[in-house]
Amino acid sequence: MVTPEQTLRPAAHTLGSTDWIALVLGAVFLVSAIGKLSNPVIFYYSVVGFEIVPEPAAYRIAMCLPWVELGVALSLLSGFCRRAALVLSTGMLGAFSYALIRAEVLHLHVSCDCFGVITGRENTVGWPQVLRTIFLFFLSCVPLIQAWRGRGAAREADGCKGNHSQNLAGGPGHAATA
Repeated sequence: MVTPEQTLRPAAHTLGSTDWIALVLGAVFLVSAIGKLSNPVIFYYSVVGFEIVPEPAAYRIAMCLPWVELGVALSLLSGFCRRAALVLSTGMLGAFSYALIRAEVLHLHVSCDCFGVITGRENTVGWPQVLRTIFLFFLSCVPLIQAWRGRGAAREADGCKGNHSQNLAGGPGHAATA
């Protein structure tokens, strides 16, 4: 039997698997951003070491990327504009995967510094870093695909309107229109 108190209580929002993935990715990007922001000079030399962009561009990347990672992390953790954050995180992880694979194939002796100075040791690029980043890339694809799956052309701008209670798969408070 349902009591009156139970009917007045709002429905609890449960986290789906895509929400958990977004939270894990948010935590990874948060740790990464904090590590890079704690010593941007080391990160700058790491970007230069990948030999993908000229030094002026490497400087801009080293100064901007940690802040982008921080914004993505906060968005993934809070749910605010989560789809946009998923697009950015997937794009960044794809770019990071390319850079790491390229460095490994060209046998560049470059420090990964994926997490800045948090690890406390030099982290030379190798296949473990490549595989970790590729895994995170494919992991980020799961909620991204789920967020757009079955939405059609009439997608809403989910979390950017401030609706933090919905999950990525079209949970409470989000009507999927196709």
